[in-house]
Amino acid sequence: MHEDQGDDSARHTEQLSALTLLMYQAAQDPERWAEMTALLREAAIPFEDDRLYQQPNRRRRMLDALVPHVEQALRLGEQMERTRETRDLAVATLERLPIGIAVVDAQLNIITLNRIAAGALSDSEVLSNHQGRLRINNRRQHQALHEALARCLEQGSHHALPLTEPATGVTVSLLVCPSRTVDMEDPERPAATLFISHSNLDNLVDETLLGDLYDLTPAESKVAKGLVSGHTLDRIADDAQVAPATVRAQLKSVFRKTDTGRQAELVSVILSGLAPLAPRPAERAPAARPEPPLDLPALDSTGGGQLTTRDGRALRFHQYGNADGTPVIFFHSVRGSRLEVPGGADILHELNLRLIVPDRAGYGLSDPLKDRSIDDLVSDLELLTEHLGIDRFHLLGYSLGGFLALHCAGRLGDRVQRLGLVSALGPTHLSGDADPMRGLFRMVVGVADRAPDLMENVLNLVARGLIKNPDKHLRRFVTFTSPADAPVFAQQRHRDAYVKAVKEAYRNGCQGFVEDLRAVARAPEPDAASLTMPVFLWHGERDGQVPVAQALAVDQWLPNSRLTLEPDGGHFFVYDRWRAILTRFTEPL
Repeated sequence: MHEDQGDDSARHTEQLSALTLLMYQAAQDPERWAEMTALLREAAIPFEDDRLYQQPNRRRRMLDALVPHVEQALRLGEQMERTRETRDLAVATLERLPIGIAVVDAQLNIITLNRIAAGALSDSEVLSNHQGRLRINNRRQHQALHEALARCLEQGSHHALPLTEPATGVTVSLLVCPSRTVDMEDPERPAATLFISHSNLDNLVDETLLGDLYDLTPAESKVAKGLVSGHTLDRIADDAQVAPATVRAQLKSVFRKTDTGRQAELVSVILSGLAPLAPRPAERAPAARPEPPLDLPALDSTGGGQLTTRDGRALRFHQYGNADGTPVIFFHSVRGSRLEVPGGADILHELNLRLIVPDRAGYGLSDPLKDRSIDDLVSDLELLTEHLGIDRFHLLGYSLGGFLALHCAGRLGDRVQRLGLVSALGPTHLSGDADPMRGLFRMVVGVADRAPDLMENVLNLVARGLIKNPDKHLRRFVTFTSPADAPVFAQQRHRDAYVKAVKEAYRNGCQGFVEDLRAVARAPEPDAASLTMPVFLWHGERDGQVPVAQALAVDQWLPNSRLTLEPDGGHFFVYDRWRAILTRFTEPL
């Protein structure tokens, strides 16, 4: 083995070790998958370097070493996700209990607490949250709490400590109980639960829920809540600014509706029922507002639609613009769906265009299709145009959707009037720097073709992180994968459009993405002679995902193409250049 090959081998071994570590870290924090992608680019040289490209066994050994770690990282990620869900469920349950609850460790460090407990620690003069530790503002009583906590953790015993607010005389009671808690960093960490109760119960019950449970009027609910809070009838009357006789009459009605006869019995019935479990007014979310309409105006007649394919699948699509406008069929990216209209749909009316965006099989609401090929895409496209009564149309593809659009256009001949390719992946037969199957993409396609279920699980994990926190995902994605696109996503309307399309794309998982990758791996070499229609190419010179060399090579390969380069454009420049791109489909040739 040559010395330089030995150096390469050592370097790749080091990169794979770093990659494996990051993979396990990404399993715990899905937002780190963008960072891992950046490292994958460096580790993918055996799939890119011409000298090593001649060694398929080496690439196979790399996948053999990598795939088990991916599987293990995914299992770890799923276990961590279940742990997080269990913890979140426990915290949500604590929030519903009508008492303050704080979980602490042996040093009174606060592990978690519900809102009632947080409010009690904030408002109380005797209890406080001191830099993340629970503290009693009385040295003797604080020492007594420490002793009770130690006995609780050692013996599993319960201990009660009554406290009194010095200024108001309000009684605060602490009950210290042994507890088991879900702590992801230290599952064996000893913990105790402190139940915090006090005599000020003003916010313990919800008036609306009282009315729903016992068919009380709003005024009767106020009376019942006032009694639970320990107020007299005279105070309730003063607060409501009504006569005491009115309150007494309302109380009689409450007795009748709750089947009680005394105030103490009424309070007992309410506190032992469901009323204390409702959100307190301060916690209750504001009334939900209708979601504003997506900034993608629909057709004048109808927007969405569905058809059934010849093999029985549901194929969903959406239309934008003018119902009688020039038809343009748009192949969305792997992060898109029928909701992906990058620059909005307002311009479509002005240009008299009818944009038709189908969900490819496995995306959005379209049923998946295992092992689908270019032939399957062509069949779906023919069925869609037949369903819509369209004979000839323009075809526009973005990113990997451009690769698929180019192959479909070669099969459909003169039915495609013009073909547009934006930031598009080029045909796999191109060589050198223009080869789309170099480096990282060759590795990803290799894993997808070798282990599609595994790749789908990886992408599902990434999608969960995106959907859970889209802003955080976009920040990491731009930082590690696509820095040239930072100005695009600095605009809120573009961020919103991207997130809406990608959430819809993966609503049922990422099988569509995986099958797109596998279709790329199996796509035959297209015939340039069959692409006689005008072809318009747009590409960003700073595209970090599909190198500009691919657009240059495609432009040289095609007989009738026109290339527009965006000097500062990244992969998502289409969001800012949407009008100029669509205008090409309206200009005379």
